[in-house]
Amino acid sequence: WWKRSLRSGHAYAEGAWLYGKALERHRVKETKSIWLWGAIVPSIVISLLLPTKGWSLILLLSYPPLIYKIYRYFLQNRGFNSKNAFLYAVNCIFIKFPQVQGQIQFYINKLFKQRVDIIEYKHSKIS
Repeated sequence: WWKRSLRSGHAYAEGAWLYGKALERHRVKETKSIWLWGAIVPSIVISLLLPTKGWSLILLLSYPPLIYKIYRYFLQNRGFNSKNAFLYAVNCIFIKFPQVQGQIQFYINKLFKQRVDIIEYKHSKIS
């Protein structure tokens, strides 16, 4: 799950890099969301943990309304049953952490002009 999510984050970053300036703004919205929820909010919480004596943890309460928003959308508009809509919504949030790692890898590779190998998440069995 983690490697597949890492790969998708890398793909979002690459798509936004290559085609994000076009009128369609390819994957720009998704990329911003990944950075906000997968890196910025957690970084703020962690960096302010000591100065706020733990009060920065309240920022983590911004995740449940987001989960609920996604849950309602898939329940009402996509025909998911309640359990599947909830599981999907939770996954949509947790997936942002490996996706931001994939995006960071993309930008590091760009910065150092490194050749990028495909991120494999499936392992084939050789008999």
